[in-house]
Amino acid sequence: MTHPSPRPGTNAGNRGVPPRMGARVAAAPPRNYGAMAAGILFIASALFALLRVTLLKDVLPTEATPGQVYGLASVFVAVGIALVQGSTIARRTVMALATLGLLLVLAGLFFVVEHEELGTLVWFVAAAIVTIPYLALLALLLGEQPSWLRVGIGATVLAAFSFGSYGLEAAAQRQIERQWVERIAEWTAKETSFADPKLGLAITPPDEWVLLDAASDPVAREGGRVGLADRRSLALAILQVEELTDGPGTPRAHLDRIRNAHVKAQDELEELGVEPVSVGGTDGQKLTARFRSKGQRMRGWFVAWRDGWRYFALFGWVPEDRADAGARAFSALVSKIGFTPVLSRDFDELRRAVEEIAPHLSPAAIRAVMDRHPGRKLTAGQVFRLTHRASVEGIAALSAAEKDELGRLTGVLFGQLSARDRARLGSYQERVRFDQAVKPGEDAEMALVMKAGTVRMPPESLVRLQALYEKAIAIGALMDKTG
Repeated sequence: MTHPSPRPGTNAGNRGVPPRMGARVAAAPPRNYGAMAAGILFIASALFALLRVTLLKDVLPTEATPGQVYGLASVFVAVGIALVQGSTIARRTVMALATLGLLLVLAGLFFVVEHEELGTLVWFVAAAIVTIPYLALLALLLGEQPSWLRVGIGATVLAAFSFGSYGLEAAAQRQIERQWVERIAEWTAKETSFADPKLGLAITPPDEWVLLDAASDPVAREGGRVGLADRRSLALAILQVEELTDGPGTPRAHLDRIRNAHVKAQDELEELGVEPVSVGGTDGQKLTARFRSKGQRMRGWFVAWRDGWRYFALFGWVPEDRADAGARAFSALVSKIGFTPVLSRDFDELRRAVEEIAPHLSPAAIRAVMDRHPGRKLTAGQVFRLTHRASVEGIAALSAAEKDELGRLTGVLFGQLSARDRARLGSYQERVRFDQAVKPGEDAEMALVMKAGTVRMPPESLVRLQALYEKAIAIGALMDKTG
């Protein structure tokens, strides 16, 4: 015999049984106000950290990058919300991580105290200080229903330590800034601008930038030609000038050279990018990087440009927590550098004079020789003689095919000359080869004799002659020990 299925709302199977009149309904679990207070503090701490990299970044700067702060803040907010919602898992996880963190901090403090030989008492004092906020956090998270007194004391202590540390940090930062302002005042030179026509340099610093005395510590330590400091961002900058016979061959190599001179590999160098920059109308390059100096995170800028064999480098740096203000100040400084090439202007004039009497020499071949003789005033005839001596040294490094081609082209050139001129030019080249004396004016005279042969060569042959001579001269110039 079948039984009808129970209708909804009946007592069959004790399912769907409506409560009887007057029956007690199970009460919701009580709120854990300790966990709620801890969660609110986590969220507040995250929001304050975000303010430090946005609205308060100039008032209370931090070495942490925005990306690092955003990541940590998102974790704090998530944990805070879970605690406010009463998650037991979140509460236990926070207590476990806090305990592990405390143990690691205590171990680190012990290592520092032992290394610095500060004594056991110092460790106990430091340990007590870092343990207090840990105990306050436990007071909020231990138990399901902590008393209001425990919640009040725990929240007050934890908030005082969390936000009071920012106040101490700000006070310490202000003290450091005051010390730097005093140092900059001690280093400041009487002059308000810099100019050196021989270098083609003129600097009128923007507002808040001052020139530093040549004997001041930053300038003397870095071997700078000019030192500058920004009193607002506390950025420092050093301008260096070098005359190098064998200088960096490319702009990037120049940047790498000055970077390596100021920042070592163990300083955790992190390059942030290279960009073109104009220095007084001259093309240069600017490298931005992060690095550590004496344990402090720093932001640095390296600007490089050149004038012939004269190499210029402007290096600026500032603590990472003031990087934004320092970057603006450094860019303003670069824009105030007036620069007029001196050596390049002289080179262009000499290059045109050499090409006029020796069309077989390319601009690169002429520069290869001039770069070996920085500061020496050369005539077009002297450049002709030096390029020939360099080519003799460099021909040995050419390939067999290149030597054969150069010999054939030289034969064509000599074939365009009279017998008398061939003999004169050959005698002159032999004397130059063995560094023997030549008569005054003979360099330019023999250059014109050779030109008489090159102008009669087919254009494609002259182009190949220039290319082979350029290669041989570039190699031979590096082998020249007289530069």
